[in-house]
Amino acid sequence: MEARPISTTDDKPQVVGDGAATLSSHPPTSGKIKPTRKASEVWKHFIKEPFEPGSNIGPRASCKYYRASYACDPIKNGTSTIMQHLREKCTEECPLREENKQKVLSFENKGTLVAHSYSKEISRISCVKMIILDELPFTNVEGVDFRLFMRKCQPRFDPPSRRTIARDV
Repeated sequence: MEARPISTTDDKPQVVGDGAATLSSHPPTSGKIKPTRKASEVWKHFIKEPFEPGSNIGPRASCKYYRASYACDPIKNGTSTIMQHLREKCTEECPLREENKQKVLSFENKGTLVAHSYSKEISRISCVKMIILDELPFTNVEGVDFRLFMRKCQPRFDPPSRRTIARDV
C-alpha cells in the first residue's frame, strides 16, 4: 500500500498507508489565499490617485515632491515608470526626499554612542553658521582647498556657492 500524506494545521506529519512519514513542502494555509508580495519601495515617494474603474484612464500615481503623474496599472504598467522617475528626476539632491540610508555611529565627549545620518539641508545650514561665527568671507566656500577638505569629510556634501550663503544669512 502506498503512503499518502494528509495535510494538517499543525507541524506534525500524519500518514495514511504503510507508515512512512512525509512532510508537506507548503505551509498550511486556510482556504485558497495566496501570500501577497511585499509592496515596492516606490510607494514611499508616490501617492495613488483615485480613478473611475470604467473610464479610459487607468490608475495613476503622483510624485510627492514634483507632482508628476504616471500610469501605475499593476497589469499594464507596473512600477517601472515610477522607478525610472525616482532614478532620474528625484535624485538624492531632492530636499524633500527622506534619507533612509544606514546611520553612522560615533562617540561623543563622555563616551556615549550617537547615531548620525547625512542631511543636505543640515549640512548647508552648518556651513553657513561656520562662515558667520568665524567671520570668514563668503568666497571661502568656493576655494579649492575648502572643497577638497569637504570631499574628504563628507563626499556627499556639495558646498553651497557664496551667493547661496549670502541669501541664507
